[in-house]
Amino acid sequence: MKSLQLLVVFFLIAISIAETSSVQAQCFVNCTSQTTDTLTFSATGCSVGSYGCSTFANSFWLSGAGQTVTVNFVQPQFHPSIRVWGMNDDDSALISVNGNAYPLNSGTASYNPKVVCGVSPGPDGILFYNGNFFGANTNLDGNYSYQNITINSTGVNTVTVTGISGAGWGIFGASVNCSAGEGIHDFDNSAFTIYPNPVSSLLTIKNEQGLPVLVSISDVTGRELLQQTFNQQAFNANLSSYADGLYFINLKSENKTVTHKIAVQH
Repeated sequence: MKSLQLLVVFFLIAISIAETSSVQAQCFVNCTSQTTDTLTFSATGCSVGSYGCSTFANSFWLSGAGQTVTVNFVQPQFHPSIRVWGMNDDDSALISVNGNAYPLNSGTASYNPKVVCGVSPGPDGILFYNGNFFGANTNLDGNYSYQNITINSTGVNTVTVTGISGAGWGIFGASVNCSAGEGIHDFDNSAFTIYPNPVSSLLTIKNEQGLPVLVSISDVTGRELLQQTFNQQAFNANLSSYADGLYFINLKSENKTVTHKIAVQH
């Protein structure tokens, strides 16, 4: 009897490991991707285009009130995320999950540090307020940055974003649960999260895909200050000795290179 009980326990453990390993990572899908086996996008009233930053080419562009973008997941999702960019403090929107209103707050959702393309002052790109989300920068400042909004819920079949106000901002894509190494998205800016920006000492580079990456940091004159290869999910660089100013983070894998701009400010 004890042998049978042990076999049952081992079987249940094996099932648990298999289920856990099947959702090891989150894979990003651009809104213009032709992938249909994981998710699809539908939109009403908004256009597809690029405005101000080549990183966000061909994203859904929302302005004013009533325009919507819906992410339809083929399989129910655990904590999926959507990627928004370019919101200023006159841009605001609400979210519905599975057709029902989903007020945003620190318990129901979260957002990661913003990733900059171009110039985007201040630490915040978006904020939650009164159940909605909006941009933190004024139009005078501008906001060429993106952030992922993660829905802290399970069994998510659809996420709908509805614009409330604003001159224009974008939905760049969404993330789904996937097995490690599935690699839905290409090696591009969306594969990395770099924070904080500005930075005073420790800079963190998160490698979403875990690919071998050559990272180098150079100043505005092109002088290379650091070069190192890493393939773990996070890399830390101590910039406490760098002078205040702008620097370029170059990330290279195989024959592809992307560049981020950061500011050092003590």
